[in-house]
Amino acid sequence: MKIELVYATRMSLAFALLSALAGCGGGAADTITAPPTYTVTGTVGGLSGSGLVLQNSGGSDLPITTSGNFSLSTAATSGTAYSVTVKTQPVNPSQICTVANGSGTVTANVSNIAITCTTSTFSIGGTVFSSGGTLVLQDNGRDDLTLGNVGTFLFPTKVASGAAYAVTVKSSPSARTLRGVSPASAQSPTGCQ
Repeated sequence: MKIELVYATRMSLAFALLSALAGCGGGAADTITAPPTYTVTGTVGGLSGSGLVLQNSGGSDLPITTSGNFSLSTAATSGTAYSVTVKTQPVNPSQICTVANGSGTVTANVSNIAITCTTSTFSIGGTVFSSGGTLVLQDNGRDDLTLGNVGTFLFPTKVASGAAYAVTVKSSPSARTLRGVSPASAQSPTGCQ
């Protein structure tokens, strides 16, 4: 009987200890699960330059070399904010890339971020110092521009970054000699003396 009482006491203590531990969160129903993770992806379109760099929330950089799909390097946990921006615009040719649907809070896989790149365009122009009559200039064999005596000029058609241009004299003043055309851009026009 004494052995049975000791055994019953030990069993009661063991049951009480297990019950106390279960009440502290040690039970199987209280397992901890990691929050789900999701991908943040998108597409780049129109990229022809080099050097495009995207950035997420001011953190990691993602260099982009071609149009197509991209994915941020680390998975995002549910509830995490994301903000994809253009850190560095492409060059050669110069382009401007814009971001659509670039920010939000992750609650599922994100796949609708769109980066659209367009090639920059530049005006071609310069200054006529003295023509003594009517002067007609062309850019790239078209875009006739009729000028008077002295002043600045600007062709109405812009030229894409990286594209060639050539300012030429289509017709010069008949009464006097053309003294000079000063280009507003880096390449000298042809046909002026």
